Amino acid sequence: MSGDESGDSREGLDGLPLEAAVSAVVKHPTDSDTVRETLNIVADDGVVQRAAVDDAIARASNAAATAEQRTELAATKLADVRTMAAPVSDLDVVAARLESFDARLDHIENRTATLGDRLQRIVEHRDDANLYALGLEIQEVMTTAEELQRAADEFQFDLDDLGTWLDDPGRRAEELGADVDALAESLADLDEILDTIAAGDTTPDADLAATWAEASIRHRVTGLLLADLRAELTTLREWAGREGAEQPPDIEPLLDDLASRRDAAGERLAALAEPAWRERFSDRLRGLERTVKAMEPPVAWGEIEAVMERYRPDAE
Repeated sequence: MSGDESGDSREGLDGLPLEAAVSAVVKHPTDSDTVRETLNIVADDGVVQRAAVDDAIARASNAAATAEQRTELAATKLADVRTMAAPVSDLDVVAARLESFDARLDHIENRTATLGDRLQRIVEHRDDANLYALGLEIQEVMTTAEELQRAADEFQFDLDDLGTWLDDPGRRAEELGADVDALAESLADLDEILDTIAAGDTTPDADLAATWAEASIRHRVTGLLLADLRAELTTLREWAGREGAEQPPDIEPLLDDLASRRDAAGERLAALAEPAWRERFSDRLRGLERTVKAMEPPVAWGEIEAVMERYRPDAE
């Protein structure tokens, strides 16, 4: 951060009315609102001035402190939930959820830890740095701090849901049922894609090869989801047995039906495939296969969606 950074020099901006300062900094008319918002951070009574920097730093410091407090509360709450989960922490579905929360908290904590250093850098350069550059730095710290506050709050709400899931066998059964419904919907979508391929869409922008590859990706992923549901059902049964609680509903017939639907979709995929389609997407589909094989239940469905995005045809 120095007097040569984006915007005019400090002598050129200090003491200018806000609109005049915007005109001095803006590179393109469409940037005016963004520049005005930034300069307003280091303005007082409509005038850009270095004297306003201290107040702006104070506001950013308060935002950072709030983010740190919310993050600390989130860490404390996760420790409480871990204690609650201790008797069943050996179960894969429990351990996987806790690991996911650990990773989320690490991410929040690491980002929060940088706020202090960034604020210190601003303080060190408040008397010599370009006012526009200072405004940008302060704005970014405040934006990051507010994002982290929301992330920490959302983290705690999700921990509440995890606590309910740990404590209530009925809630666990409900979530399993919802996941079964989601898989059924995904297979229905797959069938629709296959119908489109079979119809041989002739619109100018149609790319049946890419559509087939998309269907192939969905088909492979549904296999992983199905395995995940079977594994979770087995674990929930063991959990209920330990606690002497009511067993989860018998959804084996539903899972068997979904498996049959998936097998039928796989047969259609193979029958519809053109050799050129296989050749075009062979590397992508082999990469997907390697990635999916390395993923064993329990898996986070959000992670599976990320894998689909990575290998889908429009990512070429």
